[in-house]
Amino acid sequence: MQFRNKSLKAVVLSGVALLSLAGCNDVEGILNISAPFQIRNKFGNLHGVPAGQFDSKMELDEGDNKIKIEIKAGKDDHQLELKLAAGSSVPSGGGSFSLLGSDINEPFDLSGTVDRQVSESQRYTQRDSCSYSVPVQQCRIEIIIGPRGQRIPRRVCGIVYITRYGLQDITRHSVTTTVSVQAAYADSASKAEVAAFNGSRTDTQSITDYAGPCL
Repeated sequence: MQFRNKSLKAVVLSGVALLSLAGCNDVEGILNISAPFQIRNKFGNLHGVPAGQFDSKMELDEGDNKIKIEIKAGKDDHQLELKLAAGSSVPSGGGSFSLLGSDINEPFDLSGTVDRQVSESQRYTQRDSCSYSVPVQQCRIEIIIGPRGQRIPRRVCGIVYITRYGLQDITRHSVTTTVSVQAAYADSASKAEVAAFNGSRTDTQSITDYAGPCL
């Protein structure tokens, strides 16, 4: 008798599930620095970032309530971790944020917006390869030694599983999530804007809604 795997999968995704499926919330983009400004390194010492256009990355760490920033300014790779004040939260799901330099121990203020757009495709069905296990009886001859030393053949049988291959109909749809971040750096003393960040990332997941029998 053959046993073939059959499965019916209905996937319901909430916003939280989509966020976890998308993986980390790092957004890569361009940082346009109009005027040199200073940041603190991991030891708390101030050092300058020159004017120019640089690759940058901003990670919205909702778990630790931090915004992690990487600025690739020429040969230097600056990394920052900005801990949000109590009562504030990282708007990884969309919204605005505003961090004062006095709250994050930096000589600059940081403010911005996060936009998250989620779209789903139409369902589509395609035929994929598959495999399933089939139990079969296999027998072998064993030789045992009798009480008088004679060799006695004995038939021993058991169940083993073998793999067979086939095709199955799969119904899927795609979920595409696009996160865009716009942020402005401003000198804490003068409040003049010194840099602007624009970045985005797009993630697409394939969701299985139904898997037919493997035939």
